Amino acid sequence: MISAIGMTHVFVHEDLEFMQTTADVLLAQNPRLVPVVAHDRATFGGMLISSGLIFLLPAMWGYRNGSAWLWWTMLIAGVCAYVAAIGVHFAVGYCDMVHLAPAFAGMGIFLVGLGMSYGYLCDEGDRSGA
Repeated sequence: MISAIGMTHVFVHEDLEFMQTTADVLLAQNPRLVPVVAHDRATFGGMLISSGLIFLLPAMWGYRNGSAWLWWTMLIAGVCAYVAAIGVHFAVGYCDMVHLAPAFAGMGIFLVGLGMSYGYLCDEGDRSGA
């Protein structure tokens, strides 16, 4: 979704409301400003797609009883990503909860999944896979 917005509309309603402006005003100020934001949005969306695949592949084929390394790797990577993505919004004062709802929902699903997989992945018991 973020990549598609970055390649088409560039801004969501909440962005322009936060900046108290319009895309036309920004274009009039500097014709390079909106394209650089579009590039940033499209890149961020592509990074999210890549990250999703990086998390998906070991989840599909790397789950082994006792693979605590996988659980810890996903925890550290996911927490770093969500802290950066959500934290930057608060750092700049862009705290619109409608805008942040998908990020919080994704983080919640991520943490529930990690919580549910902890017992299996971090089990030091039977490593035979049987």
